[in-house]
Amino acid sequence: MTGQASLARRLSAWFGRHGRDLPWREHRTPYSVWVSEIMLQQTTAAAVRGRYEAFLERFPDLVALARASEEEVLSEVAGLGYYRRFRAMKKAAEQLVGGGRDDLPGTREELMELPGIGFYTSGAICSLAFSQPVPAVDGNVERVLGRLHAMAERVSSRRGLRAFEDRVLELMEHGEPSTITEALFDLGATVCLPRSPRCDACPLQGSCVARQQGRIDEFPTPKVATTMVDRVVVVGHLGSRRGTLFWRRPDDASRMPGFWELPECWADGFDDGVAKLVALVEKRLGARIALDEVTEMNQARHTITRHRLDCRLISLGTSTACRDEDGVLWVRDPSEIPGPVSTITKKLWRRPAAAGEA
Repeated sequence: MTGQASLARRLSAWFGRHGRDLPWREHRTPYSVWVSEIMLQQTTAAAVRGRYEAFLERFPDLVALARASEEEVLSEVAGLGYYRRFRAMKKAAEQLVGGGRDDLPGTREELMELPGIGFYTSGAICSLAFSQPVPAVDGNVERVLGRLHAMAERVSSRRGLRAFEDRVLELMEHGEPSTITEALFDLGATVCLPRSPRCDACPLQGSCVARQQGRIDEFPTPKVATTMVDRVVVVGHLGSRRGTLFWRRPDDASRMPGFWELPECWADGFDDGVAKLVALVEKRLGARIALDEVTEMNQARHTITRHRLDCRLISLGTSTACRDEDGVLWVRDPSEIPGPVSTITKKLWRRPAAAGEA
Protein backbone atom coordinates (compact mmCIF):
# COMPACT_ATOMS: atom_id res chain seq x y z
CA MET A 1 0.00 0.00 0.00
CA THR A 2 1.39 3.41 -0.97
CA GLY A 3 1.95 6.12 1.60
CA GLN A 4 -1.00 8.20 0.44
CA ALA A 5 -3.26 5.17 0.24
CA SER A 6 -2.34 4.26 3.82
CA LEU A 7 -3.04 7.81 5.02
CA ALA A 8 -6.42 7.86 3.25
CA ARG A 9 -7.37 4.47 4.70
CA ARG A 10 -6.45 5.44 8.26
CA LEU A 11 -8.15 8.82 7.94
CA SER A 12 -11.37 7.31 6.59
CA ALA A 13 -11.45 4.57 9.22
CA TRP A 14 -10.94 7.13 12.00
CA PHE A 15 -13.76 9.27 10.62
CA GLY A 16 -16.08 6.28 10.56
CA ARG A 17 -15.54 5.84 14.31
CA HIS A 18 -15.09 9.42 15.52
CA GLY A 19 -16.76 11.77 13.01
CA ARG A 20 -18.87 14.50 14.60
CA ASP A 21 -22.65 14.25 14.62
CA LEU A 22 -23.63 17.52 12.94
CA PRO A 23 -27.10 18.48 11.66
CA TRP A 24 -25.81 19.58 8.25
CA ARG A 25 -24.55 16.05 7.60
CA GLU A 26 -28.08 14.68 7.56
CA HIS A 27 -30.23 14.61 4.39
CA ARG A 28 -27.49 16.39 2.47
CA THR A 29 -28.28 18.28 -0.76
CA PRO A 30 -26.21 20.79 -2.74
CA TYR A 31 -28.39 23.57 -1.32
CA SER A 32 -28.07 22.44 2.29
CA VAL A 33 -24.30 22.01 1.95
CA TRP A 34 -24.07 25.54 0.56
CA VAL A 35 -26.17 26.96 3.40
CA SER A 36 -24.08 25.22 6.06
CA GLU A 37 -20.77 26.28 4.53
CA ILE A 38 -21.84 29.93 4.27
CA MET A 39 -23.10 29.89 7.87
CA LEU A 40 -19.86 28.29 9.10
CA GLN A 41 -17.66 30.98 7.57
CA GLN A 42 -16.04 32.93 10.42
CA THR A 43 -18.49 31.23 12.82
CA THR A 44 -18.06 28.24 15.13
CA ALA A 45 -19.92 24.99 14.58
CA ALA A 46 -21.46 25.40 18.05
CA ALA A 47 -22.96 28.76 17.09
CA VAL A 48 -24.28 27.48 13.76
CA ARG A 49 -25.70 24.24 15.15
CA GLY A 50 -28.70 25.97 16.66
CA ARG A 51 -29.36 28.21 13.66
CA TYR A 52 -28.90 25.93 10.66
CA GLU A 53 -32.08 23.90 11.05
CA ALA A 54 -34.17 27.00 11.72
CA PHE A 55 -32.79 28.60 8.55
CA LEU A 56 -33.66 25.54 6.44
CA GLU A 57 -37.11 25.36 7.97
CA ARG A 58 -37.79 28.94 6.91
CA PHE A 59 -35.99 28.72 3.55
CA PRO A 60 -36.09 25.00 2.64
CA ASP A 61 -34.77 25.30 -0.89
CA LEU A 62 -33.19 27.62 -3.42
CA VAL A 63 -36.51 28.95 -4.68
CA ALA A 64 -37.69 29.86 -1.18
CA LEU A 65 -34.44 31.72 -0.51
CA ALA A 66 -34.63 33.60 -3.80
CA ARG A 67 -38.22 34.69 -3.16
CA ALA A 68 -37.61 35.86 0.42
CA SER A 69 -36.83 39.49 1.15
CA GLU A 70 -33.34 40.47 2.24
CA GLU A 71 -34.77 41.60 5.58
CA GLU A 72 -36.26 38.15 6.18
CA VAL A 73 -32.94 36.46 5.45
CA LEU A 74 -30.92 38.82 7.63
CA SER A 75 -33.40 38.50 10.49
CA GLU A 76 -32.93 34.73 10.44
CA VAL A 77 -29.13 35.03 10.76
CA ALA A 78 -28.98 38.07 13.06
CA GLY A 79 -26.19 37.69 15.59
CA LEU A 80 -23.93 35.52 13.43
CA GLY A 81 -22.03 38.51 12.03
CA TYR A 82 -20.29 38.99 8.65
CA TYR A 83 -23.62 39.70 6.99
CA ARG A 84 -22.19 40.29 3.53
CA ARG A 85 -21.95 36.52 3.12
CA PHE A 86 -25.72 36.18 3.53
CA ARG A 87 -26.46 39.06 1.17
CA ALA A 88 -24.24 37.39 -1.41
CA MET A 89 -26.03 34.07 -0.85
CA LYS A 90 -29.38 35.77 -1.41
CA LYS A 91 -28.12 37.35 -4.65
CA ALA A 92 -26.74 34.01 -5.84
CA ALA A 93 -30.11 32.34 -5.22
CA GLU A 94 -31.89 35.06 -7.18
CA GLN A 95 -29.39 34.69 -10.01
CA LEU A 96 -29.82 30.91 -10.20
CA VAL A 97 -33.62 30.91 -9.94
CA GLY A 98 -33.83 33.78 -12.41
CA GLY A 99 -31.83 31.63 -14.82
CA GLY A 100 -34.28 28.76 -14.50
CA ARG A 101 -32.41 26.59 -11.97
CA ASP A 102 -33.86 25.07 -8.81
CA ASP A 103 -30.55 23.89 -7.33
CA LEU A 104 -26.84 24.66 -7.47
CA PRO A 105 -24.61 23.77 -10.44
CA GLY A 106 -22.22 20.86 -10.02
CA THR A 107 -18.88 22.22 -11.22
CA ARG A 108 -16.35 24.44 -9.45
CA GLU A 109 -16.20 26.78 -12.44
CA GLU A 110 -19.94 27.40 -12.47
CA LEU A 111 -20.11 27.75 -8.70
CA MET A 112 -17.33 30.33 -8.61
CA GLU A 113 -19.29 32.54 -10.99
CA LEU A 114 -21.86 33.05 -8.23
CA PRO A 115 -21.65 35.86 -5.64
CA GLY A 116 -19.90 34.84 -2.42
CA ILE A 117 -18.51 31.51 -3.64
CA GLY A 118 -14.74 31.15 -3.92
CA PHE A 119 -12.20 28.33 -3.94
CA TYR A 120 -13.06 26.98 -0.50
CA THR A 121 -16.87 27.04 -0.74
CA SER A 122 -16.90 25.68 -4.28
CA GLY A 123 -14.61 22.86 -3.17
CA ALA A 124 -16.81 22.04 -0.19
CA ILE A 125 -19.96 21.89 -2.33
CA CYS A 126 -18.31 19.78 -5.03
CA SER A 127 -16.74 17.28 -2.64
CA LEU A 128 -19.52 17.06 -0.04
CA ALA A 129 -22.62 17.36 -2.23
CA PHE A 130 -21.41 15.87 -5.51
CA SER A 131 -18.59 13.62 -4.22
CA GLN A 132 -16.16 15.12 -6.72
CA PRO A 133 -12.39 15.13 -6.06
CA VAL A 134 -12.26 18.89 -5.48
CA PRO A 135 -10.34 20.16 -2.40
CA ALA A 136 -11.81 22.40 0.29
CA VAL A 137 -8.98 23.77 2.41
CA ASP A 138 -10.02 25.57 5.60
CA GLY A 139 -8.02 26.31 8.74
CA ASN A 140 -8.48 22.79 10.08
CA VAL A 141 -7.24 21.19 6.88
CA GLU A 142 -4.31 23.60 6.71
CA ARG A 143 -3.29 22.69 10.26
CA VAL A 144 -3.57 18.90 9.77
CA LEU A 145 -1.70 18.78 6.48
CA GLY A 146 0.75 21.51 7.48
CA ARG A 147 1.88 19.41 10.44
CA LEU A 148 1.63 16.08 8.65
CA HIS A 149 4.00 17.22 5.88
CA ALA A 150 5.82 20.05 7.74
CA MET A 151 4.64 22.53 5.10
CA ALA A 152 6.01 26.05 5.40
CA GLU A 153 3.38 27.46 3.00
CA ARG A 154 0.14 29.14 4.07
CA VAL A 155 -3.14 29.02 2.20
CA SER A 156 -3.26 32.82 2.24
CA SER A 157 -1.02 32.80 -0.87
CA ARG A 158 -2.13 31.31 -4.17
CA ARG A 159 1.01 29.19 -4.31
CA GLY A 160 0.44 27.92 -0.79
CA LEU A 161 -3.22 27.13 -1.43
CA ARG A 162 -2.26 25.13 -4.50
CA ALA A 163 0.27 23.14 -2.46
CA PHE A 164 -2.39 22.20 0.11
CA GLU A 165 -4.95 21.39 -2.56
CA ASP A 166 -2.45 19.03 -4.20
CA ARG A 167 -2.04 17.21 -0.88
CA VAL A 168 -5.81 16.82 -0.53
CA LEU A 169 -6.07 15.51 -4.09
CA GLU A 170 -3.44 12.88 -3.32
CA LEU A 171 -5.66 11.58 -0.51
CA MET A 172 -8.80 11.75 -2.64
CA GLU A 173 -7.17 9.44 -5.18
CA HIS A 174 -7.41 6.72 -2.54
CA GLY A 175 -10.60 7.61 -0.68
CA GLU A 176 -14.15 8.86 -1.15
CA PRO A 177 -13.91 12.66 -1.61
CA SER A 178 -16.66 13.62 0.85
CA THR A 179 -15.21 11.31 3.52
CA ILE A 180 -11.69 12.68 3.05
CA THR A 181 -12.98 16.25 3.26
CA GLU A 182 -15.04 15.73 6.40
CA ALA A 183 -12.37 13.60 8.06
CA LEU A 184 -9.80 16.38 7.62
CA PHE A 185 -12.30 18.91 8.98
CA ASP A 186 -13.02 16.81 12.06
CA LEU A 187 -9.44 15.77 12.73
CA GLY A 188 -8.41 19.43 12.84
CA ALA A 189 -11.42 20.45 14.94
CA THR A 190 -11.17 17.71 17.58
CA VAL A 191 -7.62 16.25 17.61
CA CYS A 192 -5.07 18.34 15.72
CA LEU A 193 -5.91 21.42 17.77
CA PRO A 194 -4.12 24.76 17.46
CA ARG A 195 -2.89 24.44 21.06
CA SER A 196 -2.26 21.23 22.97
CA PRO A 197 -3.03 18.87 20.07
CA ARG A 198 -4.11 15.36 21.06
CA CYS A 199 -1.40 13.58 19.08
CA ASP A 200 -1.91 10.27 20.87
CA ALA A 201 -5.46 10.12 19.48
CA CYS A 202 -4.43 10.97 15.90
CA PRO A 203 -4.66 8.19 13.29
CA LEU A 204 -1.85 9.85 11.34
CA GLN A 205 0.62 10.29 14.19
CA GLY A 206 3.07 7.71 12.86
CA SER A 207 3.42 9.67 9.60
CA CYS A 208 3.41 13.22 11.03
CA VAL A 209 6.69 14.91 10.12
CA ALA A 210 6.19 17.82 12.53
CA ARG A 211 5.66 15.39 15.43
CA GLN A 212 8.69 13.33 14.47
CA GLN A 213 10.80 16.48 14.40
CA GLY A 214 9.35 17.90 17.63
CA ARG A 215 8.07 20.97 15.75
CA ILE A 216 4.29 20.74 16.19
CA ASP A 217 4.03 24.35 17.35
CA GLU A 218 5.79 25.62 14.22
CA PHE A 219 3.05 24.53 11.80
CA PRO A 220 1.18 26.10 10.24
CA THR A 221 3.65 28.98 10.08
CA PRO A 222 2.38 31.52 12.63
CA LYS A 223 0.46 34.47 11.24
CA VAL A 224 1.50 38.00 12.05
CA ALA A 225 -0.48 38.97 15.14
CA THR A 226 -3.35 41.38 14.54
CA THR A 227 -3.02 44.66 16.41
CA MET A 228 -6.25 45.39 18.26
CA VAL A 229 -7.61 48.94 18.33
CA ASP A 230 -9.62 50.23 21.28
CA ARG A 231 -12.63 52.42 20.41
CA VAL A 232 -15.58 53.87 22.28
CA VAL A 233 -19.08 53.47 20.85
CA VAL A 234 -21.61 55.93 22.25
CA VAL A 235 -25.19 54.78 21.73
CA GLY A 236 -28.20 57.01 22.26
CA HIS A 237 -31.50 56.14 23.93
CA LEU A 238 -34.10 58.58 22.64
CA GLY A 239 -37.41 57.87 24.35
CA SER A 240 -40.95 59.15 24.49
CA ARG A 241 -44.37 57.77 25.34
CA ARG A 242 -44.35 56.18 21.88
CA GLY A 243 -41.34 54.04 22.80
CA THR A 244 -37.68 54.06 21.87
CA LEU A 245 -36.28 55.47 18.67
CA PHE A 246 -34.59 53.03 16.27
CA TRP A 247 -33.27 53.80 12.84
CA ARG A 248 -32.16 51.74 9.89
CA ARG A 249 -28.58 51.80 8.63
CA PRO A 250 -28.33 52.96 4.99
CA ASP A 251 -28.10 50.31 2.27
CA ASP A 252 -24.67 51.66 1.30
CA ALA A 253 -23.27 51.59 4.85
CA SER A 254 -19.86 49.93 5.15
CA ARG A 255 -20.98 47.91 8.16
CA MET A 256 -24.27 46.02 8.53
CA PRO A 257 -26.26 47.91 5.84
CA GLY A 258 -30.00 47.59 6.36
CA PHE A 259 -29.75 46.69 10.08
CA TRP A 260 -31.84 48.50 12.70
CA GLU A 261 -30.10 50.04 15.68
CA LEU A 262 -30.18 52.66 18.38
CA PRO A 263 -28.27 55.70 17.08
CA GLU A 264 -24.53 55.17 17.60
CA CYS A 265 -21.18 56.85 16.98
CA TRP A 266 -17.67 55.42 17.11
CA ALA A 267 -15.01 57.67 18.64
CA ASP A 268 -11.61 57.62 20.30
CA GLY A 269 -13.06 58.97 23.56
CA PHE A 270 -16.38 59.16 25.39
CA ASP A 271 -16.85 62.96 25.33
CA ASP A 272 -16.03 63.11 21.63
CA GLY A 273 -18.48 60.29 20.97
CA VAL A 274 -21.27 62.08 22.82
CA ALA A 275 -20.76 65.27 20.82
CA LYS A 276 -20.71 63.36 17.51
CA LEU A 277 -23.80 61.38 18.45
CA VAL A 278 -25.82 64.47 19.34
CA ALA A 279 -24.82 66.15 16.08
CA LEU A 280 -25.73 63.03 14.10
CA VAL A 281 -29.15 62.66 15.73
CA GLU A 282 -29.99 66.34 15.32
CA LYS A 283 -29.02 66.26 11.66
CA ARG A 284 -31.05 63.19 10.82
CA LEU A 285 -34.15 64.02 12.89
CA GLY A 286 -34.15 67.77 12.42
CA ALA A 287 -34.68 68.26 16.15
CA ARG A 288 -32.58 69.69 18.94
CA ILE A 289 -31.38 67.40 21.68
CA ALA A 290 -31.25 68.91 25.16
CA LEU A 291 -28.21 67.43 26.86
CA ASP A 292 -27.69 69.14 30.21
CA GLU A 293 -25.82 66.17 31.58
CA VAL A 294 -24.92 62.71 30.35
CA THR A 295 -26.77 59.85 32.01
CA GLU A 296 -25.26 56.45 31.32
CA MET A 297 -27.89 53.70 31.22
CA ASN A 298 -25.89 50.63 30.28
CA GLN A 299 -22.45 49.45 29.20
CA ALA A 300 -21.11 46.45 27.27
CA ARG A 301 -18.01 45.13 25.58
CA HIS A 302 -17.98 43.99 21.98
CA THR A 303 -15.31 42.93 19.49
CA ILE A 304 -15.52 43.39 15.72
CA THR A 305 -12.54 42.09 13.71
CA ARG A 306 -9.60 44.10 15.07
CA HIS A 307 -11.64 46.53 17.18
CA ARG A 308 -12.24 46.21 20.93
CA LEU A 309 -15.30 48.30 21.63
CA ASP A 310 -16.34 49.95 24.89
CA CYS A 311 -20.05 50.50 24.23
CA ARG A 312 -21.97 53.06 26.35
CA LEU A 313 -25.69 53.65 26.24
CA ILE A 314 -26.68 57.18 27.22
CA SER A 315 -30.02 58.90 27.60
CA LEU A 316 -30.64 61.73 25.18
CA GLY A 317 -33.83 62.83 26.90
CA THR A 318 -37.33 62.96 25.44
CA SER A 319 -37.77 63.91 21.81
CA THR A 320 -40.94 65.26 20.25
CA ALA A 321 -39.67 64.58 16.72
CA CYS A 322 -42.29 62.99 14.51
CA ARG A 323 -41.70 59.56 13.11
CA ASP A 324 -39.68 59.69 9.93
CA GLU A 325 -41.06 57.20 7.41
CA ASP A 326 -37.63 56.90 5.84
CA GLY A 327 -36.06 54.36 8.15
CA VAL A 328 -36.97 55.68 11.61
CA LEU A 329 -39.31 53.94 14.07
CA TRP A 330 -40.54 54.35 17.63
CA VAL A 331 -40.92 50.91 19.17
CA ARG A 332 -41.87 49.42 22.52
CA ASP A 333 -41.05 45.79 21.79
CA PRO A 334 -38.36 44.13 19.62
CA SER A 335 -41.07 42.31 17.65
CA GLU A 336 -42.10 45.67 16.17
CA ILE A 337 -38.76 46.08 14.35
CA PRO A 338 -39.20 44.98 10.71
CA GLY A 339 -35.71 43.60 10.19
CA PRO A 340 -32.43 42.50 11.81
CA VAL A 341 -31.07 44.42 14.81
CA SER A 342 -27.39 45.16 15.39
CA THR A 343 -25.58 43.15 18.07
CA ILE A 344 -24.42 46.27 19.92
CA THR A 345 -28.00 47.44 20.22
CA LYS A 346 -29.10 44.01 21.45
CA LYS A 347 -26.46 44.10 24.16
CA LEU A 348 -27.34 47.60 25.35
CA TRP A 349 -31.04 48.22 24.85
CA ARG A 350 -33.25 48.49 27.86
CA ARG A 351 -36.95 48.70 27.27
CA PRO A 352 -38.66 52.00 28.11
CA ALA A 353 -40.16 50.70 31.35
CA ALA A 354 -36.74 49.63 32.60
CA ALA A 355 -35.34 53.02 31.73
CA GLY A 356 -37.93 54.76 33.91
CA GLU A 357 -39.94 56.36 31.14
CA ALA A 358 -43.48 57.49 31.61
